[in-house]
Amino acid sequence: MGTAQAEGTDDTNALLRLADRGDGDATAALLARCAADPALWREFGDVARQVRQQLVGRIAGDNRVVAMAVWREAGRLRRDWAGDEAPPLERALAERIAACWLHLHLVEGQYQQAVAGLTWAQDEWHRKRVEQAERRYLRAIAALARVRHLRLPAVQVNIGARQVNVAG
Repeated sequence: MGTAQAEGTDDTNALLRLADRGDGDATAALLARCAADPALWREFGDVARQVRQQLVGRIAGDNRVVAMAVWREAGRLRRDWAGDEAPPLERALAERIAACWLHLHLVEGQYQQAVAGLTWAQDEWHRKRVEQAERRYLRAIAALARVRHLRLPAVQVNIGARQVNVAG
C-alpha cells in the first residue's frame, strides 16, 4: 500500500471513529467521500468483512503481525473455498465458512489459554462453546457442499440401445 493510500485509509478510519461518536461533520465528510467514490459504499457495507476484521482483532489482540497473518490466511482459505469465478451464493457461503473458521479458532484459543485454572463447570462451558462453534463451521461447509452438488449437471450417456444417467 502506497503512503498516500495508507494516509487516505487512516484519515477515513479517523472519520469513521468520529462518525461513530455522532460527529455530524465527520458523517458529512464520509457521505461526500462515498458520493465521489461509490466503491466506499460497498466497503462500508461489507458486513462479512467487518465481522472477519473483528474476529481477527480478537484473535490477534494488539499484535499487528499476527493480525495481518491471520487476515491473509482467512482470505486465502475463503478464496480456496469459493473457487475461481464462484457464483454469488458460493462466495457468500465461503464468507460464512471463513467467519466460522475464525470464530472456532478464537474460542478454541480462549479455552486453551484458560484451561489450567478452570473449575469443572467452567471447563464444561468452554468445551460446549467450542463444540457449538465447530458445529456451525461444519454446517457452513456442508451447506457449500450441498449447493455445489445441486449445481452439478446430470450427464446422459447412451451405450448401444441402453441409456445411462450419471449424476455429476
